[in-house]
Amino acid sequence: MTLVLMNLWKTRHFGCLSITICFFIIYFVSSSHYERNNSITFDKLQYCSTENKKIFFLKTYKTGSSTISCILGHYALKNNKYVGMPHLEKRNYGKYKLPNFNPLKPFQQNEIDNPLNNSIEFILHHSVVNFSEINSVIAKSSCSMYMTILRSIPSVFISRMNFFNWPVILDLHGNDTENAIHILENFEKFKPVIAQHKMGHVQLGNWYYQQLTGNISVNYETISSVLTSASKMFDLVLISEYFDEGMVLLYQTANLSIDDVTYIPQRVARKDSRSLYPEKYLKLVNKHLKADLLIYNYFKLKFEKIVSAYGERKLAKEVYRFRNYNTRKSLLCKASKCTTNCSIEMKEFCENMHNGVYSIFNKLINKQKIADGLWEHEERLV
Repeated sequence: MTLVLMNLWKTRHFGCLSITICFFIIYFVSSSHYERNNSITFDKLQYCSTENKKIFFLKTYKTGSSTISCILGHYALKNNKYVGMPHLEKRNYGKYKLPNFNPLKPFQQNEIDNPLNNSIEFILHHSVVNFSEINSVIAKSSCSMYMTILRSIPSVFISRMNFFNWPVILDLHGNDTENAIHILENFEKFKPVIAQHKMGHVQLGNWYYQQLTGNISVNYETISSVLTSASKMFDLVLISEYFDEGMVLLYQTANLSIDDVTYIPQRVARKDSRSLYPEKYLKLVNKHLKADLLIYNYFKLKFEKIVSAYGERKLAKEVYRFRNYNTRKSLLCKASKCTTNCSIEMKEFCENMHNGVYSIFNKLINKQKIADGLWEHEERLV
């Protein structure tokens, strides 16, 4: 297995065919191991009370993970779940305090601000996966769930490029695809330039691989074991291009209500992203972001298998019902700002979804520290 991978990657012209062959070798080897140790279930937390339910959510850049953090953070506020928050930084994000995390550092339980040693029920932040440390905070059990979300590599690379302002740093003046092509064509040249930037710790490529392994330099010999380990540990890996389908599977798997996973839609990723990009860009992505392509393709196929097991027609009906409900609720927030004819709970939903994840994090910190008796009410963050 490892020898095959090494030989394929050493091929001078590593094109789409080699990527496909390599992916399917990894998939079938890892998938058989996964299915021997993990059955697909849609009610993992069915018999868990709200009080006993625990979730670890690994955030990933520009995938819709902040929306999921808003959903789970709002649920935590509403149901008094104790969220393990990273220590606050001194600098602010707008008017909000920033959670302090190092997205290239393996997760450590001492990163969590928990002075009274409360039982941590949710973790919702960026980090490199360290399953043993995560397990020491939220133990794998019938009442816990580990989850994350991935997005197609051509799309997510351009989103990260703009989010971290690489075109300005590199003085590029093309459109998004042109800038991305130029960066990938000069991949090695631009690495040290971007590394000097304040967000340079977010590496240029293969970010999913780094989050799962902690390795900045990609080691393709370990990719099969990485996928096998991640498949075993994560109970649900969502795909950004199927966001609403993921929300339905989330509320089914985590035993939530349809109301618990509603959100205010922003931009929805296109499912067929290949048609949006020229072949030249896709070839460059295949060349420089191979590890992430394998990881994304593996979990996308795994997600499709879950959908198939759940029932495509059944899921389509549930997604239709969810979208109707979600649209009505989000339109109420947008139309009236909930200034009239809204319950307190509805007003809180609209405010939390409108203000975003850092606002929710600050509310959680306030609520938890006041409950712990560590802050007086006048000491609250904004």
